[in-house]
Amino acid sequence: MRSLYFLTSFVLLLSISTQSHSYGYVASSKKSGYLEIGFGATQFEFTDKYLADYEIAPSPSIKLVYGGRIGRSQFTWFEFNYTYNGAFKTEDSTTVNDEVNTFRSQSIAMGLKLTTAPFKKASAYARLGAGRIMLEEREESFTSNTSNLISNEYNTTLSNHAYLGLGANFSISRNARLGIEAQQMQYKIQEISLADTTVMLTFTRYLK
Repeated sequence: MRSLYFLTSFVLLLSISTQSHSYGYVASSKKSGYLEIGFGATQFEFTDKYLADYEIAPSPSIKLVYGGRIGRSQFTWFEFNYTYNGAFKTEDSTTVNDEVNTFRSQSIAMGLKLTTAPFKKASAYARLGAGRIMLEEREESFTSNTSNLISNEYNTTLSNHAYLGLGANFSISRNARLGIEAQQMQYKIQEISLADTTVMLTFTRYLK
């Protein structure tokens, strides 16, 4: 249910922002908005802090962003984004049970994107903002060396988060850009401060 809440919230934010453009609440101009999709990998900090005994690769990640110009400046944009970080697992075996823990996360946020001339062949940018992150954990126990499920628990934790990203875009057509970005997300779980790092390749399409 919470996963559905996160997706629904992003769709509602997207709908409100596009309506704002349509009715002129944000200054209308050529290329007044953009859609962005990013694919990459995220390194969860708690895997380094608390799961160092396991060999855990970075998790696959996907990001969806809608952005729009603030006023008539081409250098300042608002944005709404949704990010999903794929699962990674830890496995422990005993003479009786096999324990499997699966972790994943997703977030929604709003923020600002500050950029150099975005319609040139190359540009650099910084983005920052805040939102909500949900961490999911599934704990499964199996009879040793079998697929016989003994117990299955699912837990979620919600927290506020802040993010900061740096990146560069390169023109591939009049309205399309390819880019690369590094971003860090900071949040707390039970008063423990964590910072996850994501690296992504992005595709941006400016809207006319």
